[in-house]
Amino acid sequence: MIFVSRQAYPGALQLLRKMDDTVCVGPFKGPSEPVSCHADLLYCKLGAGPEAPVFKGREEKLGPVYPSDCPYNAAVMGRYFIHQLKVTDEALLKASGAYILERYGGPMIPVRVRQAYTKCSMAVIDDSHAVTSDRGIASALEKSTDIRCLVIEPGSISLPPYNTGFIGGCCGRVGDAVVFNGGLDTHPDGARIRAFIEDCGLAVLDIPGAPLFDIGSIISGTPAWA
Repeated sequence: MIFVSRQAYPGALQLLRKMDDTVCVGPFKGPSEPVSCHADLLYCKLGAGPEAPVFKGREEKLGPVYPSDCPYNAAVMGRYFIHQLKVTDEALLKASGAYILERYGGPMIPVRVRQAYTKCSMAVIDDSHAVTSDRGIASALEKSTDIRCLVIEPGSISLPPYNTGFIGGCCGRVGDAVVFNGGLDTHPDGARIRAFIEDCGLAVLDIPGAPLFDIGSIISGTPAWA
């Protein structure tokens, strides 16, 4: 099942609906209007692979001002749980720890970062590869994990009325592909991003020529609450 903002491009929704059952989400009651339909504010995938379940948070815990809208905006890669841990909802930590222990036979490894919009700032490719323009996140991953991180230039991603959106917010892993809400050719590092993803053995699906638009991630997986 795929969870995505109802503000996604029609072309992106068409791609996704061919791949799996697709649920358009939002608007949520708490967050500010520009991000109120962002799936990664309420849904968190508990791993990078297609088999990982999706956790759903509680809408009433989402506030209107950063970082009160970020209790579920974490990135989970293998045993690593990456987030601004002081804002993480305890229920998400518990669910992530239980899944990681069951799947990997070892405890979850928390990785603290300053950016509370962690998932939005990271394109999670697989359990050991990610893309980000946030150098603080990249530095934390380099120091604390074995994750290989492609660092790109910020900008070139739309999220009105803000100056820019984020790379993780305009894409998501679905099966054996990374799907983009827009065209990678519109980003100055598009060729590098495409090569990085393809070197991981995954395909890139996008909308050539359309500006990349941050919709709060494309989240695919089996609902943990089903």
